[in-house]
Amino acid sequence: MPKFSDGAFVFYRVRSALRPMYPSDISSIASRHGIPASIVPEYAGDRTAAARAITAGKSKALKAGFLLTKIIAEKHRVVYGISSEEADKETETVEHIYEDNLEWSMSVDQGRTVHGSHPVAMDADAIYQDLRGKVVAADWADKLTEYLLTACLATPMREDGRIYWSPPSTLPKINALKAFLDEVGIALITCEIEPENRVVIQEAAQDTMEDQIRALQEEVQAFDGKQRIGTYKERMAQCLALRRRAIMYRDVLGVGIQDAEEALKEVETKVNDMMMLRQLTTYHRDGSATVLDREPEPYDPETEAAAF
Repeated sequence: MPKFSDGAFVFYRVRSALRPMYPSDISSIASRHGIPASIVPEYAGDRTAAARAITAGKSKALKAGFLLTKIIAEKHRVVYGISSEEADKETETVEHIYEDNLEWSMSVDQGRTVHGSHPVAMDADAIYQDLRGKVVAADWADKLTEYLLTACLATPMREDGRIYWSPPSTLPKINALKAFLDEVGIALITCEIEPENRVVIQEAAQDTMEDQIRALQEEVQAFDGKQRIGTYKERMAQCLALRRRAIMYRDVLGVGIQDAEEALKEVETKVNDMMMLRQLTTYHRDGSATVLDREPEPYDPETEAAAF
């Protein structure tokens, strides 16, 4: 039996080589490896970068005998007090002596600097300048998870994700992702699956499919026909994606999909009926509705998906 014939277990780990990077630089690396730009995390914003810089500076400040105490933590302004700590062995007491503040504020200089003349404040600003505008390790999790679950059709093997099963058909994408992440500073590890573990993957695939369909059913059950047409199209596309995943589970793992097919067909029919009616209905602010006298436009998610 060829290697990875049952797919592969996949997980990733941030390496010490990962450094803060500008999204544009990450996009250039992704392009070289044929990875879509949508995988690149967005910059979390100056407020978050400032908070990260201050947090990162706390340990260094503590080693130097200084404490950072939060005074103000607002959306556009952060202020911390800087104090030194002195221990008195004779009285067996500890005294904190206030020395200065550090501040980050959008109203001062559009948030370009962490202000303060104290060495602790200047250290925090040096860290902030290195982080500002850049993506850090903490920004990657959601984007990597999304890419694995969608483009790579991966199945979580744990409730919290972290370890995934990738089918044989998407292993070329996994390998391209691996090369891309390695250049960024993230290790993507693929492991051969022993034949006796196939049943574990089947169970995980079945559970994942049932959970996703159940969540979709519950959401659609709450629809009242007044949702925007785009919402209905998104749910139709979701049905299509789930159906394709179910077929992949059947072909690769031998997982039965009849129940999934029936449930998806029921959801799809309900969403399609609502969408057709919504095309002909205009809801007014006073609660009234006007129904147009014309035929609704048919919608085929297969055709729309093929256009992209």
